Amino acid sequence: MYALFVIWTNIFAFFHNFSANSCPNREKAVLLQWKMRLKPHIFESELVRNAGKLLSANVIAQAIGLLIYPLLSRLYSAEDFGLLNLFMSIGGVLIMLSTCELQYAILLPRRQSDAWDIVLLCCRIVLIMTGLCLLTIPLRGWISELFEAPLLADIYPLLSVYVLGGGLWVVLSHWCIRTKRFGIISTYQIGQNILNAACRVALGFAGLLSIGLIIPSVLAPIVMLVCCWSAVCGKSWRMQTRGSELVKQHYRFPCFTLPRSLSNYLSGNLPALLLTPFFGLSALGFFAMALTISMRPIQMVANALYQVLYERVADKIRNGLPVRDMLKKIYLRMAFIVLPCLILLGLAMPYLVEWLLGDGWLPTARYIQFMLPWLGMIFFVSPLSFLPDLLGKQKEFLYIEIVYLVLRVAAMVIGILLHRFDIAVILLSAVGTVVLFGQLCYFWRLLKPNA
Repeated sequence: MYALFVIWTNIFAFFHNFSANSCPNREKAVLLQWKMRLKPHIFESELVRNAGKLLSANVIAQAIGLLIYPLLSRLYSAEDFGLLNLFMSIGGVLIMLSTCELQYAILLPRRQSDAWDIVLLCCRIVLIMTGLCLLTIPLRGWISELFEAPLLADIYPLLSVYVLGGGLWVVLSHWCIRTKRFGIISTYQIGQNILNAACRVALGFAGLLSIGLIIPSVLAPIVMLVCCWSAVCGKSWRMQTRGSELVKQHYRFPCFTLPRSLSNYLSGNLPALLLTPFFGLSALGFFAMALTISMRPIQMVANALYQVLYERVADKIRNGLPVRDMLKKIYLRMAFIVLPCLILLGLAMPYLVEWLLGDGWLPTARYIQFMLPWLGMIFFVSPLSFLPDLLGKQKEFLYIEIVYLVLRVAAMVIGILLHRFDIAVILLSAVGTVVLFGQLCYFWRLLKPNA
């Protein structure tokens, strides 16, 4: 991203120098004015530099993951991908519970010591949730029967390790955002994807197909967490004794943000949690692959924008500075780029999927085409999902997420009653598009004209 800006500025400078010798003084002044505007907004902007770091890391990390999918789709079956999606859907719910969403409060205190107290409190909660996961291992047979997935019983003991690694990184990544250590986040993302990709391929060739996708997803975050731990914490490690006080001070996060996040996460993972018992792991596998190869490019940019905008907007709000004009400029530029790309992808998707994944994966292309409007809204809404937390509107946003969950459950039920998985996907996309557009309007209303 930063390199593209450099190339663009050099091209601009070339035409400026060329035109400066042949244009009247007025045109020279206009060109010089544009050049002076471009330079501070691009090169001296901390927002662009930080977004460039994270976006570059996301591009590398996601590219690593996507480049091996032509091989993985030929080593593993759709049922294997369905089992992976089910495992990670359950683990994602537990990771949210393991932090009580208090990680969002890390960016709020003015004093660094208060923010570090919240970090330690979140880490303690993660350890408690990991212990509770270990206690549920004797129930793994009943849980696998509930989802009609017998293989889930074999991999269920790995769930506690997945929760431990995922929960701790969620907390520490928000500490990195506060302290502007975006390089550590980039290192974690790239390292995890490299380890994950290498282990999945190795286990696939070794014939461990039932667990070859899941073991790397569990171990790679733990390995990178250990590698980044000292760099993240540094000399900040100290015990804190203000746990109850911090919970009272930031009670809105466990009381309102946590239910909202759970509602949002369940909405996005309903196919794995609700449809698997009725349609099986194979149907879920095709849909999971569609989500993977379509969501990764979106998350690549949206997550980078979220992490950088969260820090920048939080800083401006703490200091009483306006943010609406900044966000308006960013979103107008995003719209001119994203919307044409979505249209082109929709037309070319069957050919891309067949070339990327091979024969037998065409249902994945059809599901992606159904989801394109929803995916576009996710791209625009996700980077601003922190606004209700920063502005103390968690309770209002919780109601919106509950309505979203109810509508998505209704879409799933209709698909089940009609015995049509594709109908369920179409209705999910339609509901998601409408509700997320409403959320975007709500976010914009939260930012008053002078905000």
